[in-house]
Parts: sequence; structure tokens; C-alpha cells
Amino acid sequence: MRGRIALLFVALFAAAPQVMAQSRVTAEIPFAVTVHDREYSAGEWEIVRLPAPIFTVRAISSDLRESFVLVMNSFEERSLQNGQWPTKLVFNRYGDKHFLSEIHFGGQYYGHAVPGKQEKALRVAGVKPARTWIFARLKK
Repeated sequence: MRGRIALLFVALFAAAPQVMAQSRVTAEIPFAVTVHDREYSAGEWEIVRLPAPIFTVRAISSDLRESFVLVMNSFEERSLQNGQWPTKLVFNRYGDKHFLSEIHFGGQYYGHAVPGKQEKALRVAGVKPARTWIFARLKK
């Protein structure tokens, strides 16, 4: 039993660098973005899917002044049988405010962000968002 558990940990740690290499993107976001009721600056951001059992991402601004960790509400894996899906970030835009909604990692998988209180209040009020997306670059 201990041998099986040790083998599982070795397999997980061996796979982690491979997962990280496939799950790192860079995006130039031209507007401030709100994630869980906190606003982050426009600019270049690196987004990394963390090797965890749940879909978790870490985002760091290129100037290293801002960062966040986000547990996504849900995620789906995609097959690449029909070609490559784009790597992109999807935002819900209400007026001049942008809320992170989805992250797509190069056709492998994508996740949905949990809306914060501000976005939920807008939804309850019946405000319909416009969808905005930004293509990102896979980073190796």
C-alpha cells in the first residue's frame, strides 16, 4: 500500500512540469479587469494553470506588482481531433467594467470564473453583458 502511494506521488510530481509547460499563457489586456470584486490594471499578464486537482490559475502582471490566484467554478477538457482551439481570455463587459469570465488554454481545457458580488448584482438587476475576448499566446 505504501509503495502504491509513493508511486502515485512520484507520478504526480513528474507530471507537474509537463502540465505547467502546456498551461502557461501571456495576454496583453488593454483594460482594467475585475476578478472577485477586485480591479486589476491593464497590461501584460501571465496566466498559469496550477497543477492541482481542481482548476486553479495564478495570474501575475508583467511588472510583478499585481497577482491573484483563482479557483475556477468548472472546467472542461477538449479533444484536439478537429484542430486547435484558440488560447483566449473571455470577459463579461458591463459599460466600462470588464469581469473575467473564462480562460481557454490552447484547446486543451477551459474554465469558468465564479462571478463576484458586483457582477452578480448587475445580473440580478437584469443588465446583460457584452462578451469581449482577448487572444493569448501559449508560453513554453
